[in-house]
Amino acid sequence: MVACVLDISPKQAAEQELIAQHQHVARLNAELEQKVADRTHALLSTLMQLKKRGQELAQALAAEQELGELKSCFVSMASHEFRTPLTAVLTSATLIGKYSGGKLVVAPQNGVARTPRLACFYGFGRCASQRRRVF
Repeated sequence: MVACVLDISPKQAAEQELIAQHQHVARLNAELEQKVADRTHALLSTLMQLKKRGQELAQALAAEQELGELKSCFVSMASHEFRTPLTAVLTSATLIGKYSGGKLVVAPQNGVARTPRLACFYGFGRCASQRRRVF
């Protein structure tokens, strides 16, 4: 009878090492999957916050543009309300001075320009309308 004895302990040790390595890789993969899931959740949360802030900024911009338009309309209306009577007064004063035969002393022709408050009201509407066209 012939008997052959083989020592399989190195093979079993290698198999045990291979099983340990597979378990280690599986544990690392699970940790990596958890990190990916956590970061994906954080990224989605940040993306939702950015969308929300973007909507808030869009609403704020729309409100600001509406206020700017209201301001322009108000300035135009106020300018018109001041300019129309002032133009009538200036025209009447010019005509009275021209046709009174020298009996009435009239202020200089550009008296409106010499009065800063009146000049501001007189010409402000034109500035506002030009500004509206530029923007």
